[in-house]
Amino acid sequence: MDCWRPPPDGDGSTFGIHGGVVRKQVAFFLLAGLVLGPALAGVSPARAVDELDYGLESRRVASIRVEGAVSFPVDRIKSMLPFDEPHWYRPLHTPRYTDDLLMLGVDAVRNFYRRQGFHSVQVEGVVEDHDSRSGDRIVLRIVEGPRTLVRKVSFRGDSPLSQEELEKLLVHGEGSPAPYVQSQYGRDIYALRSAHLARGYLACRILLDIEKKEGFNDLVFTIESGPQYRVKEIRLEGNSQVKEHLIRRELRIASGDIFDLDEIVRSEADLLETGWFRDVGFNPADLDTVDATCALNLHVVERPSGYYEIGVGAGDRDQLRLAAAWGDRNVFGTGKGLFARVRLLWGLDDILDIERHVVFDHREELNYLHRRFLGSRYTLRLGGFFDRESRGSSGVAVERFGILASTTLWRLKERTLQVELAHELIRKVLLKQVEDLVLDDSASPPQQTGHTTTNSILLMWTRDSRDDFFIPHSGSMSQIMWQTAGGPLFGGDNSFNKLVATWSAFFGASDGSVLALRVQAGWAHPWYRSADLGFLGVPLENRFFAGGQRSVRGYRENSLGPRLSEEDEELVLDDRFLLNHPAAGGNALLVTNAELRLPMPLLSRWGFGLIFFADGGNVWEDWTKVSLAGFRLSSRPDGPSPTNVFDYRTGVGFGFLYNTPVGPIRLEYGLPLKRARRVAETGESEIDPHHIWHLSLGFAF
Repeated sequence: MDCWRPPPDGDGSTFGIHGGVVRKQVAFFLLAGLVLGPALAGVSPARAVDELDYGLESRRVASIRVEGAVSFPVDRIKSMLPFDEPHWYRPLHTPRYTDDLLMLGVDAVRNFYRRQGFHSVQVEGVVEDHDSRSGDRIVLRIVEGPRTLVRKVSFRGDSPLSQEELEKLLVHGEGSPAPYVQSQYGRDIYALRSAHLARGYLACRILLDIEKKEGFNDLVFTIESGPQYRVKEIRLEGNSQVKEHLIRRELRIASGDIFDLDEIVRSEADLLETGWFRDVGFNPADLDTVDATCALNLHVVERPSGYYEIGVGAGDRDQLRLAAAWGDRNVFGTGKGLFARVRLLWGLDDILDIERHVVFDHREELNYLHRRFLGSRYTLRLGGFFDRESRGSSGVAVERFGILASTTLWRLKERTLQVELAHELIRKVLLKQVEDLVLDDSASPPQQTGHTTTNSILLMWTRDSRDDFFIPHSGSMSQIMWQTAGGPLFGGDNSFNKLVATWSAFFGASDGSVLALRVQAGWAHPWYRSADLGFLGVPLENRFFAGGQRSVRGYRENSLGPRLSEEDEELVLDDRFLLNHPAAGGNALLVTNAELRLPMPLLSRWGFGLIFFADGGNVWEDWTKVSLAGFRLSSRPDGPSPTNVFDYRTGVGFGFLYNTPVGPIRLEYGLPLKRARRVAETGESEIDPHHIWHLSLGFAF
């Protein structure tokens, strides 16, 4: 990690060592007391355990048989028991049960049947055969009896909701099982009343009449909606740093408006999104039944709006890295955000492969956030960056300058639509050390200088239903990104169109395991003045790359796809660039991932887990280079049908993870199934390694 933090006050390490010694001594004496105490007292440990069991002896399970289950599968009934039976695929597992567990299982099955409308069901659990060796044979006998359903639902009164809207709210609708306990209809009453409260009918009353007949129930709901309440005033409390007018401008409801719970919830979400508060809550108060008005009390819990970070670290090529960041979400109480980040790098590099010198690189970022821009509901984000990267083997430094402006055009629950305008200037200049070498006549100056500009617009549509941003257990995310650069409208030196579609889904189980799937496809194509350049019309930095810890594991980072072309010759000369981009990228992308995330046995309580994955994908010059033959499951780098760069590459592996508040730290071992041989222009060849370790923060997707 690059982050550095000052040590805590006091000599914590000395205290920790002393505390550990004391704990070991206490644990030793406790263990000795447990082992030697019963022996010294003349009581055997086995007899003490027998007395504590109170007859609840644990016995082995030989088999479980279910009799009388007609309406539901036998396996579903067995799954309700708090113990299982032996299975051939678990040879080392010996299931056991006690009498109280059997009673709990019988109650669980009985309650399940009652919830399904079988009110007179009879369930009995007996042991037919006791066998101390192979185990007991348990029989679950069920007499289902008749089933009671909800036959008809009707509504009376003055509800503003339609019949169809009311029926959708019911838990026990027509054709559903009738509850065993009448109080369970309270869920339907609660759902109906909540729907009316959300629309401002705060004095709504709902009555239920049940007509019970043999085999069915008829329900009649009487709804007295009453008047629709309005908000008389909104009272604010809890704020000291954030000005009142900044809070009120985020509200989607005002004095005089109809009480609307949806608008209140959206107001809470908008206030939390500002980052100014830890918690936000609305509470109705002072209900006036004569004028049909109420007050809203808004309570906020503020959080510090500013932060800073500092870090130090070391990287490849003997680099020393320093990083610092500062930000404030409410600068001078104006409600605007300002964020700055600086990264400095020093390293040794071979200048034109002649002399080694210290090179200095850096990156600066400045971002500005303006909520409710020009009085609208939009939030304007402005950003600028400057980046300098030395490429010693090429003798040049690449300087990138960019300006970005973005906002969220539309947001509705899980869906968002964002737009971004970008201007980027890339310039190549000679390194100062190269100028010194040229003056000494020890080298000729490289002919690789110049600059290019790219102007683009980007639209991003996202639907995100994941239950957690960092560690999702359920839900899905769909995303479509469209980018247009250059052309007669935006100008610049590069003109291309780019489309990327991504779908990922997460399926969690009760034991904490998660099956994660992802499919990603991309297309890029040059147009306008760049169309004549073909594949090279899309700049290298805007092409697709695949391979590595975020796409196809088991291969080097960004190593898949076509080799670097002659037009990219200046990049081939640079070792540092090749370290991160061994391939030239492509204008077509396809990546698929399947990953099983499991809690680690015995260590899951401390946040440790396991990962098993199977990845596939590649990049191509364009989609015409994709062929069905390239999707063979495996191949070798040499032989009669060797792997080539246009094959759909696959990899499998496993890994370990440790969950942190900002996502998991992953260490993964990847095995490539379709290794390829790469031949350089010099004639030298290189084969993909047999395996690769990946270390990263956060999941691959």
